[in-house]
Amino acid sequence: MEFFKKNENRIEDSKSDTEVPNKLFIKSRISLYDSTQIETTFDYKLQLDREHDFFLKKNQKFEVKAYFFFPAQMNVNSQTYTKNDFYQDLNPLVRLREPRYSFKEFFGISKNSILSPIERMKVLLDHYKKQRGKHVSEKMLIDQARIFACSYGVYFEKRISRKCKKLSNYRKKESLSSEDIEKRNAAFVESCDSLLKRGRKILLEWQNIVNTHFQSEEHPDSLKHEINLVNEYCFYCFREGLARLSQALLSCEYIVNARKGSLERSLRVWARWLSWYSDRKNYIRLEAKSILEEKEGFAFRFTFLKKHMEQVLFLDMKPRPGFTLQRQIAPMLAAGIAALWAFAANFLIWYEFQFGGFSFSNGENLLGLSGLMVVFAFTLAYILKDRIKELGRNRFGKGFFRQLPDFSEKIWVPGGTDRKINIGYVQEWMKFLELETAPDSVKELRKFHSQVELDREKTIYYRKTIELDEKRIRKQDLPFTSVRDIIRFDLKRHLNKLGKPVLDYLSLEHDGSIVSFKIPRVFHVDIAIKYLFQNPDSLLTQSRTEYYRLFLHKDGLIRIENKSAELAAN
Repeated sequence: MEFFKKNENRIEDSKSDTEVPNKLFIKSRISLYDSTQIETTFDYKLQLDREHDFFLKKNQKFEVKAYFFFPAQMNVNSQTYTKNDFYQDLNPLVRLREPRYSFKEFFGISKNSILSPIERMKVLLDHYKKQRGKHVSEKMLIDQARIFACSYGVYFEKRISRKCKKLSNYRKKESLSSEDIEKRNAAFVESCDSLLKRGRKILLEWQNIVNTHFQSEEHPDSLKHEINLVNEYCFYCFREGLARLSQALLSCEYIVNARKGSLERSLRVWARWLSWYSDRKNYIRLEAKSILEEKEGFAFRFTFLKKHMEQVLFLDMKPRPGFTLQRQIAPMLAAGIAALWAFAANFLIWYEFQFGGFSFSNGENLLGLSGLMVVFAFTLAYILKDRIKELGRNRFGKGFFRQLPDFSEKIWVPGGTDRKINIGYVQEWMKFLELETAPDSVKELRKFHSQVELDREKTIYYRKTIELDEKRIRKQDLPFTSVRDIIRFDLKRHLNKLGKPVLDYLSLEHDGSIVSFKIPRVFHVDIAIKYLFQNPDSLLTQSRTEYYRLFLHKDGLIRIENKSAELAAN
């Protein structure tokens, strides 16, 4: 599209031999999702950041290798936990990461030549008005509005979280004088107020632009409805962030004691504005005294709006053409050889008995010893055919066919129209592995952290590769710089095999007394994750290995700890 070329020259002029900043192309995070699932998030960067003229011009390959070390008590092996079981417990989701903007970038006044989301919407609305949807479709307007909603929600939530974290660690500095402490407190409260004003300014500027345009032009009701949903969602994000920050401020005694009066006045002003704006727009206003139906209605409404906005980020996954047939070549070869044996055996048996004096029309032959021999011969041929088929599948499943992935899918992103664009593919492998065949870095990590006999535990090896076409993604004129891969792994089926989570323990104390108390009975599942990034254009390769320990018992997951730093320190 011609009207989004502001960035194009900067992109095309960048060279492959440009000095690469010392930043990672893969960012990862692993956490507990609920009582039975862990969640890993990988951000695969298409562009390092907006401050460096480094863009990748060819397909780039991201690879994640995970090693799960299960204790013997879980009884995890290839017979009790099949490949199908593993993939049933694995819930992957690949989507685009929402664009990140600063306050100045939202208004297009930063030094970067990035087109702000508000400016992009202005351009789209102008072209939609002039050309009546010829080059700018209704879907493009809706997608851009949803992208703004996702970016605004992340912008405000991240900054509110930082302020709350600072407040939780806020301490009185004894070395400062009373005057300096007052200045410090005033500066922090002023920065919080400035953040709220900036968040409101972005929200009102967006609504002013779209509302002005929609009041002067005729548009489909579906488009107006979508814009109203975006406005409502952004307001709820702002209101929730304001409430979180207010609670954190009032919980900090060092600030409250010094500026209680001004804080309360400021919060009353913000509360009145929220109430006035909610009534004006007819948004849901929730209070502690609200009835249960209103609370349930708001929870459902906000969840719906969040999922609705994030639809623009989701990527579709479809199997690659011919992959299913490719995966079946080995079983088909084994079945063909078994069928050939069955045909040859049946023909020889029939030929031998037919011309050896045996008559199938003679009842005495059928009921006598000869008949039993015929039945035995055909049964044995069938049994051997079945065994040949099974052995053939195992034999052909090795070598070349063993290298084939378990799943191979294409990644599709919605285009400007109803058609979709293929931007890459993803492949997955899983197998049980002996620790000695693992990379040296993984073996060192495992032996360093091990508290058990390594020969008794079982190791599951999971590999995932994603290859992305960065050029095709940029052609969609969407400001995405990363693809986010979210993987949730459910351990529920393994927890029931563990013993009770608490044990009774008797302790003989120093004074000779016996004390009875309970001790937690926990188990460890260690996880080693190796990341690899490769780009054939710049011959750039990045890799690193991280190590985590998952603590769990029969009732669920307890916590997860990053053990990588311990190895680095030693």
